[in-house]
Amino acid sequence: MGLFDELSTKVCHHPAGYHDHLEGPIAAKSGYYNVAMATCILVTLFPGIVFDHVPAMPVKPFVQHAHRDKHLFEPTPSLSILAAIHKLWTRKEMMNDPVALQSVRDDVGDFRRIGVWDDNSVMVRAERIAR
Repeated sequence: MGLFDELSTKVCHHPAGYHDHLEGPIAAKSGYYNVAMATCILVTLFPGIVFDHVPAMPVKPFVQHAHRDKHLFEPTPSLSILAAIHKLWTRKEMMNDPVALQSVRDDVGDFRRIGVWDDNSVMVRAERIAR
């Protein structure tokens, strides 16, 4: 399916006048692609390349243990809600917080232990681009 065909499936079908006019300071932000649009464009223009080169984390079967209560799965909150519950620290902020540094060290150790990170595959950026 070509880009035109794929984008044609994303057209708004509301009648004319349903949406307010986009104007003012938020109009400039409408020029940025959201994740869904960017993914649609990249996958359509480069089929078989985009997702074939995205590293995947190991998948392990889920086992429900008897001692664990079953919880009802709730829908994932919208991105605006997720954005409201954390703040991405700058490198300087992280480096000045011992608790944050220890958390990163713990995560790195876990990632290496379960095989998510393979230090043997590390290479210089220019070499990766050349490949």
